Amino acid sequence: MPKESTRALRLGSPAPDFSLPEPMTSKWFSLTNFAGKPLLVIFITHDCVTVSLIREELVRFALEYQGKGLEIVAINPNEASSADEMTAIRNCL
Repeated sequence: MPKESTRALRLGSPAPDFSLPEPMTSKWFSLTNFAGKPLLVIFITHDCVTVSLIREELVRFALEYQGKGLEIVAINPNEASSADEMTAIRNCL
């Protein structure tokens, strides 16, 4: 994936569009898929100590708020080398 320049956003600014594949299904998602819906984007890695410490709370939060219309996307920049590793990554949350 080519590197892109980064820039800080002011609080309350619209997020820049993104387009990323979901590796298990090869379906592509972009920010426009969630237009008009409240959206929480979480950046995680499957080997992140912090994520492992708050995993149960993230799951509880997701179960509570997805039922109220909140869309939640977890973005993991790690590449999986096998289907088993991809399943392990998916099971992080």
